[in-house]
Order: sequence, then structure tokens, then C-alpha cells
Amino acid sequence: MLFQVERLPPIVRRLGRAVSALEKSVLAVCLFLIIASVVWGVLTRYVSRVPAPWTGELASISFCWLTMVGASWLYSAHPRLFDPGKLAAHHHWPVATIPTFALEVVVLVFVLVYAIRQSLVNFDNATSILQVPTSVYYFPIVWFALASLVRAAFRKG
Repeated sequence: MLFQVERLPPIVRRLGRAVSALEKSVLAVCLFLIIASVVWGVLTRYVSRVPAPWTGELASISFCWLTMVGASWLYSAHPRLFDPGKLAAHHHWPVATIPTFALEVVVLVFVLVYAIRQSLVNFDNATSILQVPTSVYYFPIVWFALASLVRAAFRKG
């Protein structure tokens, strides 16, 4: 949208591919953790009769990361009800594209600011079982907002 990917230096394009590969890896690990922790939780609850209390918390943290990192990875390809790129062919692009992009940026910046704020506020609060900062639920939202802002700037159309 703002920048043409083809004109970027090769190192920046390689960085973009590396970040995308990192996101795919995070998604795979999170999916594995969700499935493994739920299966382990079921096994310990119904087979050994001594439930593992950490499984639900690990699954919920992994699910949060899976959804937000997955959303950022898919951000540039998500379906739109209104596609300003189609109006560009009809020479009406400034009328629709600029306000749409501006609104998108405003929403993503709002999400980013409040996700950072919640991450900082909850950094000293530990989860009940794993005793990790509850900010772990807000970090993927920060990632989503940052990655989506970058992807919006480089989106074609």
C-alpha cells in the first residue's frame, strides 16, 4: 500500500521471509502444545485419577498465541467485504483507499497501545498455576498489532 515490496533491499525482504517463517514455527509449536496439554490433561484426569492442573493454563496461553500470531500471519490475505484495490482500477482510489487505510492504521495503533499498556500492567501478576506473568496473554496481541501495521503498509492493492 505505502511501500512497494519489490523496491526494498534484499536484506529487508529476507527479514520479512524470516519473520513469516518464525510465525509459522510459533503456530506449529502452539498447536502442538494445545493438543499435547489437552491430551495429557485428559489422560491424567481419567486414567491416573490425579489431574495435572497446569494443562488447562498451558493450553489457554498457547491458544492465545496461536490465534493472535495466526491472525497477524494471515492479515494481508484476509477476505475483505470492501476492496479498495478494485476501485483503484476505476481511478477512484483516493476516495476509498486513503480513508480505509487510515481507519485501519488508527484501529491497529489503538490495539497496540492498549495491548502494551495491559502487558505492562499485568507484568507483576502471575498466573495461578504456572506462575508466569499474565502479560504472556497480551504479548501476542502486541505482536499482532505491530506485524499487522507492517503488513498493511506493504499490502498490494
